[in-house]
Amino acid sequence: MIRPVFGMTPRRLVSPVLFAAGVALVLIGMSAAQGWSAPGIVASVAAIAALLYVGGVWFGSAPPSASGRAGVMVFDADLRLVSSPRQGEPVVSAFPAANRQAVQHACASAMAGDFTHITVSGMQFSVVPVRAGDGRVILGMIVVDAIAATGAVASA
Repeated sequence: MIRPVFGMTPRRLVSPVLFAAGVALVLIGMSAAQGWSAPGIVASVAAIAALLYVGGVWFGSAPPSASGRAGVMVFDADLRLVSSPRQGEPVVSAFPAANRQAVQHACASAMAGDFTHITVSGMQFSVVPVRAGDGRVILGMIVVDAIAATGAVASA
């Protein structure tokens, strides 16, 4: 049996080892290509930093929304969530009790084929129908448009 090293399983240990080897190979390769000069080493380190930054931006996770809610919630004809941590619950359960009637009305309107905009707890939402290829409304979607704290409104 193989035991974890530094709290990591062997499979997880491979990732940092490959990462360190990659950084070392890029540093050595670029420095050698530049003649082992100080500017060559600085250029190698800058290239590594740029690659790490781009990789972090490209593969990093999106920041959570200000409310901790999903940016998009999909619901069915029964007004139950089909794509969120609250899957199967009524769509209104994801909103404060004071706003549930407005959310219910907006979702029913979306299932009837209408687009609606609502504001709940300082956040603006678009409630839109999702149509099948034949034009039937099969789902509805609630999309976060803006967060009052930033004042920015997303445009589509």
